[in-house]
Amino acid sequence: MAGAREAVVVGGGIGGLVAARVLADHFERVTLLEQDEVTADTEYHSGVPQARHPHALLARGAEVLERLFPGLGAELDRLGVPSGDQARKTRLRMVTGWAPEGVLGLTIRCFTRVCLETCLRRRVLALPRVRLRAGARVDDLCFDEAGLRVTGVRVGSEVVAADFVVVAAGRHAKLRDRLAAAGFDVPEDLVVNGGLSYSTRLYHVPPGARRDWIATAQGTHAPVVRRGGAVFAVEADRWQICLIGSGGEPTPTDQDGFLAYARSLDNPLIAQCVEQGVPAGELYRVVGLGNRWTPFHRMSRWPRRLAALGDVVCSFNPVYGQGMTVAALEAEELGGLLSRSTDLDALGWRFQRRAARVLRLPWRMATSADLGWTATRSGPAARLVRWYLDRMIEVLPGDLAVYRRFFQVAQMVKGPSALFDPRVVAKVLAGPR
Repeated sequence: MAGAREAVVVGGGIGGLVAARVLADHFERVTLLEQDEVTADTEYHSGVPQARHPHALLARGAEVLERLFPGLGAELDRLGVPSGDQARKTRLRMVTGWAPEGVLGLTIRCFTRVCLETCLRRRVLALPRVRLRAGARVDDLCFDEAGLRVTGVRVGSEVVAADFVVVAAGRHAKLRDRLAAAGFDVPEDLVVNGGLSYSTRLYHVPPGARRDWIATAQGTHAPVVRRGGAVFAVEADRWQICLIGSGGEPTPTDQDGFLAYARSLDNPLIAQCVEQGVPAGELYRVVGLGNRWTPFHRMSRWPRRLAALGDVVCSFNPVYGQGMTVAALEAEELGGLLSRSTDLDALGWRFQRRAARVLRLPWRMATSADLGWTATRSGPAARLVRWYLDRMIEVLPGDLAVYRRFFQVAQMVKGPSALFDPRVVAKVLAGPR
């Protein structure tokens, strides 16, 4: 891109890494500013407190990351990341029964977040145009004299100049406050809080343990089933076991409570893994991770040469596993816009509108379920969607074809219209067999 010399990315998590990857195709230099002291090989760091909990990469996200990082899937295989067809290799207990076994045509990979993030960080930092500045906490945005165009960011007393800035600093970033302080009118956040609590621990898989599946889970379901959990077989021959509480249900903070909670679930495989596994780390708990969308795309004015991506725009209840996939899709959209336009002043505004389109499906999927945990009165359309999905869940255990459609949409491979195919609607309205 002619004249495009310097880009800055605020945040070195997965959102920041995929943003830096696409920017490196269009700018002479990309500076990645990360507040934590990280290197190419750093695993856990304090700026990502949820990193010790399960992270899912949806099928659509895996496709996008493979395009951005060719050979990533093969690299994860070499690292010992388990994979397989979702229906054949998972044992999912829903509120209405066990999910059917068969072939979905959707491959899932189970890994810890640090496994994927480390792979991506090494690849991004190997790009000759990218440089990492670790331990660099961004304090504010810098504007031109008119207050309309972002010219860089402030790190302490230093100004880091840039021709384009991407903020991908996660759900706790202060971008909304910084824009408001600069005189921009930011709409109120959309918030749906499902009252989520997570408790997670890694275990070594014991000799002789079952290996005919790579994941087993029990979901929660508003407003009646508040407890859930999951076991993922991850790299290095370990289980990542996570217990879930929704609707304000607290999850345990000690090993005795962890086992008791697992035994209270309708999926006995989860408690068996807790009983048989050998602890490989501490028990971690996190709360307060709801759904929040700051609708930047509705602003009457947007700063020139600025883009916001990932959790800083929209963060989800992590139980649905949408965050990493959404960040990858947004980065791909940004790359597409950069390929088609040289107008950096208008690029950020165009991107925010496209990002909003990416967000609509995962937002509807997450919030239609989580509204059942809140006292918020939903509109007629949301109530109809919730009623239809509840009826569909009743059908899923006995119908592999409907189960396939449901997860094609959940994995963002197909749009929501796939759930309203006349054949699917007929089965849902007829009820379970």
